[in-house]
Amino acid sequence: MTVYIEPLDRPHVALDLEPVDTAVCVAREVLKVALDDWGAAHLKDDAVLIASELVTNALRHAGLISFRACLDAPGRVTLEVWDDDPAPPLAAAIDLGSEHGRGLLIVGALAADWGWRPLSCGKVVWAIISELPAV
Repeated sequence: MTVYIEPLDRPHVALDLEPVDTAVCVAREVLKVALDDWGAAHLKDDAVLIASELVTNALRHAGLISFRACLDAPGRVTLEVWDDDPAPPLAAAIDLGSEHGRGLLIVGALAADWGWRPLSCGKVVWAIISELPAV
């Protein structure tokens, strides 16, 4: 199932992902190629890490997952991960002994902006990666 809010008239990639561990790798690799194609390779490090965190969160909490990346403007990329879990994303309390629970903190630190919106069939968590500082 592919669920998107609006059609896109700008460069984008969209993937339906199986809820398996390799989904994160697939999203990262497709995003790397897209960023190179769009002339936005300089955003790759942050964008790939953010995509990894968003897809990983969806894998942990949902069954159906879709990933979309689009070039909004030169130097600005929006990532969206749709999943079928309606619960909002919540940053976990940091447990220094745990290997998990820091994903949304990483997203918040690297993204120019991020958030989520509810849908009738789940939610979309989004992040904006920009070479320009957030206003």
